[in-house]
Amino acid sequence: MKPAYVYQGVVVRVIDGDTVEATIDLGFRLSTTLPVRLAHINAPERNDEAGMAATAHLRSLVAHGGQTLFQTYKPFDKYGRFLADIYVDGLHVNQQMIDDGYAVAYEGEGH
Repeated sequence: MKPAYVYQGVVVRVIDGDTVEATIDLGFRLSTTLPVRLAHINAPERNDEAGMAATAHLRSLVAHGGQTLFQTYKPFDKYGRFLADIYVDGLHVNQQMIDDGYAVAYEGEGH
């Protein structure tokens, strides 16, 4: 799957280990806040210990609020979320979640 667009934005909330809510700068002084699913990874659900740990780790990776880029993919996932690779100050957050053992590579439906 090829990336569609790259946007600047801010993560406003971590929903779980592979989903955030972000305010995306669309340009021309327009922005929108929406859920963003980290592309190509899958983390445990947040209702168990591993899921809570993954959620906390993702929160730590995006917390310092540096320059955040969202490299989006089309189409949306089956829940209508943007799929994106997230980079914070150059750190590829999706890959870091895998490298740190909080997520696995995933190419399922919508990816």
